[in-house]
Amino acid sequence: MAAMLQPEVESEMLKGFSKPKRAELTVEETEPEAREKGCKDAVMQLVDDFAESKAEDITCKTLQGGITNQLYLMEDKTKNAAALVRLYGPNTELLIDRPVECLVFHILGEKGFGPKLLGLFENGRVEAYIPSKGVAPEEMGQREPADYMKLIAQELARMHDLDMPLSHEPQLWSFLHKFRDMTNDISFSDKPKDQAILEELRLPEVRKRLEELEKELPSAANNFGQDLIDQHAGHGSAELEAIKFLFASRFCHNDLLAGNVLYVEDSSPPRMQFIDFEYGKYNFRGFDFANHFCEYAGFDFDLAKWYPSVSAQRHFMEEYLEAIVKAGNDKDVERLHFRLMTEPTFADTFYASALVWTTKFAEASHIFWGLWGIIQQKFSPIDFDYLGYARLRLKSISLDEPDNGDGAASS
Repeated sequence: MAAMLQPEVESEMLKGFSKPKRAELTVEETEPEAREKGCKDAVMQLVDDFAESKAEDITCKTLQGGITNQLYLMEDKTKNAAALVRLYGPNTELLIDRPVECLVFHILGEKGFGPKLLGLFENGRVEAYIPSKGVAPEEMGQREPADYMKLIAQELARMHDLDMPLSHEPQLWSFLHKFRDMTNDISFSDKPKDQAILEELRLPEVRKRLEELEKELPSAANNFGQDLIDQHAGHGSAELEAIKFLFASRFCHNDLLAGNVLYVEDSSPPRMQFIDFEYGKYNFRGFDFANHFCEYAGFDFDLAKWYPSVSAQRHFMEEYLEAIVKAGNDKDVERLHFRLMTEPTFADTFYASALVWTTKFAEASHIFWGLWGIIQQKFSPIDFDYLGYARLRLKSISLDEPDNGDGAASS
């Protein structure tokens, strides 16, 4: 079977939840006929609705997924049965703690937040199928006819309100240090074009900027932001409240791109469904905001065109706060929301400060996915220009101009 957690760790995480079903099955990933047969075997072994299905009655449709996993819609219309089979991408365990991720996915389904986990097998899993419409990057900021931005903000508020059986310490720097260390030894000596791009990325300066950001943003270097909060204590209550709000540790998606957001139009009322929680960990609320805003630019990553405007970011945060207040589980946010609704000057200053800090978190997001892209280019067999994407992300961070050789910075 695939790697599993120590029994006592799994038992602790699953307190109050059922144990996921498992099948001793490996699905062939490269040969189409064998892969289809394996996917059919998976649903017949793991999903009750397919238990009496005949293989010839089950259809297997490839869905357009992300750039990490392979996704297949399995249907038996004679039984009115449908499920998704997800095959993990090769080498993704280098970046993702798969046993923990599977349990997180299962628990989110049990809590009614994510799709239900129907079963696990060696190199993938079976998930409940939710009829829905994919959201394109350019649609995430849509305000009409359906306010997608509002619906995403509401669902993110619901996610941040979850109590998950994981360390509540923000994991941003753990991710970044891991990715930084993995890229230290990466080269493309057998691919001169890739090696030239890698050298163009100026990784030593990226790592230096990462060290600087670790001091500028909440981290262990400043008591996870408490020292920064203390430094800003005299700058006015609105600025201070913005910092405390964005520095708060919540269960975050950390990868809220368009491909991980589905529009469920048939729901009453229509809603958004988040999927793919592979990087789901506790993190700074501000990072989840900033990372999501960056994803408006998609993989082409034209930030100048697609990064949300000041008014759009404020709208997103207003809808998010409204949803937190309606849930009634965060008294601090309720008090903050009251001031924002009743003190216009306080509100203007709060949102202006919040957007400044969100921009700083966006720089951490650029480094996160820039380093990730380098690692994927080295280890992933999927046909995607990861290195080109890394270049786009890392070009978006603040680096000193390179020395032109005579001791002066080039202009």
